Amino acid sequence: MSVPDFIDKTSVGFSLIDVPETVRAKAIENLGGWLQDDRFADSLPQLDHLLQTGSYDKLFDAFFQHLPFGTSGRRGPVGFGSNRFNPFTLGTSIQGHCDFLKLRQDAARPSVVIAYDVRVFNDLRKVYKPGIDNPLLGMHSKDFARFAARIYAANGIKAWFPPGGEDGYVTTPELSFAIRSLEALGGLNISASHNHPDDNGAKIYNSAGAQEVPPLDQELAEIVENTTESSSIPWDAAVRDGLVETIPPEIHERYIQANLQASIDPSSRSARVAFTPLHGTGSSSVKQVLDQAGFKVSCIPEQAAPDGAFPTVPFRTANPEVPESMELVTGFARKGGLDLALATDPDADRLGVTAPD
Repeated sequence: MSVPDFIDKTSVGFSLIDVPETVRAKAIENLGGWLQDDRFADSLPQLDHLLQTGSYDKLFDAFFQHLPFGTSGRRGPVGFGSNRFNPFTLGTSIQGHCDFLKLRQDAARPSVVIAYDVRVFNDLRKVYKPGIDNPLLGMHSKDFARFAARIYAANGIKAWFPPGGEDGYVTTPELSFAIRSLEALGGLNISASHNHPDDNGAKIYNSAGAQEVPPLDQELAEIVENTTESSSIPWDAAVRDGLVETIPPEIHERYIQANLQASIDPSSRSARVAFTPLHGTGSSSVKQVLDQAGFKVSCIPEQAAPDGAFPTVPFRTANPEVPESMELVTGFARKGGLDLALATDPDADRLGVTAPD
């Protein structure tokens, strides 16, 4: 189907959606730009399927705006379109971050620290048609993180990258620690925190390991929102030129020790603890701290392994603030006569605690 025919048919479908005309026109404009851009040619079969099946609501939601960039960065459903998280919206975010850093660069060799969580896009919401080529299907947070590192490298900014493997994840709190320890200009975490498994995001941090605050947060957002292209170099070239390096292992050890030294009463270690990372990254830091501190820690076996689909978590909502997410670990603690039940969300910046009856 030609682009004009695609737009004409979509316009008819969008006319059935109750939104202001200006919003409808913006969706058509964004869709038209996407369809005519060779960078997105591999998404056309799936978009055509949505059109042919009359899924105008899904097409509209994917294009009515550009995925917003706020204080915590960009996050949303992985998918095709200007209002989805994909290599394009990630790429413009990272390029904008690079341009922002260049305006205030004060390091001889600028760097950022990158982390990522366990997410993988499996299209659990069943937006797209199986059997039709889908380049996003199976993309892990690590894949997005590697793509981001290539953009930083192309801009002359070194990317410190996690070591990989099940024990190589870097949680959000440890990312903040690593940024300061490595004297980096900022950091990036590819994560959608506790959102649906099909979501992902790019959370950006400053040199203090925190999110930007006014007025710099607005300046960064404006730069990102006006960025439409990104530059990258091949991964192997970035590694060869020293623009991608593995985070030194001593950073992790220092982080664990810093947590241990923060203990209020190191002699109090009699509590028996049940812990679950809810299939996320928490075992790489929280469990290690508890173990080395001398607590007796039992990890929930069903939820110990990293799994971005969060298969054993009710509603796939890996948020310890949601009571249902704590049910398994609380029940485990109660059955075993343990004193505490702890759970962390996928990037381990949120902790849930229950004391079983």
